[in-house]
Amino acid sequence: MRQHLRLITASGLLFILSIIAIPASFAQVKPTLPTGPPAAEPQQRPTQPQPVPQRQVQQPDSVQVQQEEEKPELKNRLYTGGSFGLQFGTFTSVQLSPILGFKATEKLWMGIGAVYQFRGSREVKLQNYGGKAFMQLEAIENFLVHAEYEMLNTENAILYQGGQVEKIRKTIGMPMAGLGYRQRIGERASSDLLVLYNFSDSPYSPYSNPVIRVNFNIPLGK
Repeated sequence: MRQHLRLITASGLLFILSIIAIPASFAQVKPTLPTGPPAAEPQQRPTQPQPVPQRQVQQPDSVQVQQEEEKPELKNRLYTGGSFGLQFGTFTSVQLSPILGFKATEKLWMGIGAVYQFRGSREVKLQNYGGKAFMQLEAIENFLVHAEYEMLNTENAILYQGGQVEKIRKTIGMPMAGLGYRQRIGERASSDLLVLYNFSDSPYSPYSNPVIRVNFNIPLGK
């Protein structure tokens, strides 16, 4: 009887120990979960295309020289000249009008100029001076359309009985326009015959219509 009790007691202890050991084994196998932020996956760099070397084409020297010749320098576009007039006798008249022009194209010319006029006799001597700006367009070969604006400070005389003379000065603006003909002189110089109309109705204007001029154009460059 005692032996049976011992066997029962021993088997009971083994059963109790096995029950205690099973949760312990499960506790050891329990996985551990990560506590930090998820690791970033490595990203691949985008591959940049390799630059393809370009072949440089060198232009012949003749082509480069031709391109340089097609672009004239500023001095080759400039020209001077102008008009002048002389009259002597009982009444003396001297007119000078030098200009400095610029050839925007072969057909369109423009520029500025100075004006000086002297008129005199035994009784009185008068002087006018001023400036002008002009533009010319060669509409048809050798035929011009000319327009200009002249600002002139004029000196005028008033004669009184008894021979007294009073001089007065007036500044007037005179727009003028008309047609002209260009005659070539040599390779680059030329002369212009202009017939203009003075649109100013000022009584102090020294010009009477039509205004006829002969201008000379002399290049400054080659």
